[in-house]
Amino acid sequence: MNINIASFVTPPFRDSATTTVNTTVRLYTAVTTTQNNVLPDDWRGRYIEIGCEGGTVDYVLSVDSAQIIDRTVAATSAGASSSTLGGRLTAGEKVPVVVPDPAGGGQVYLARQADVSTAVLRITVVSP
Repeated sequence: MNINIASFVTPPFRDSATTTVNTTVRLYTAVTTTQNNVLPDDWRGRYIEIGCEGGTVDYVLSVDSAQIIDRTVAATSAGASSSTLGGRLTAGEKVPVVVPDPAGGGQVYLARQADVSTAVLRITVVSP
């Protein structure tokens, strides 16, 4: 699927007039220590857009509820890798990703850590 094809991309949406039903957008704080929160089960296998508002945020989606982010992993000529190394978004940047559907039906957690205590990740479900 090409995320840039409009027929596959949905805008923020709310499918009810009931005030207890939320839109398809969530805001997650990102501070200078690792935070982990479970993503909604119905997001598995769907495209989401992760946008960074303020600061620089490292993130990873994980089945580990205690996932740690380490912003100090240093690059090497052979390519550094670590169980704590995540993707990085800077303020104003957005990235589309597919939420994994883990084997065995486990939960998917959003782990993140920022360089400032006021960063926010805006996550929007963009696929039907």
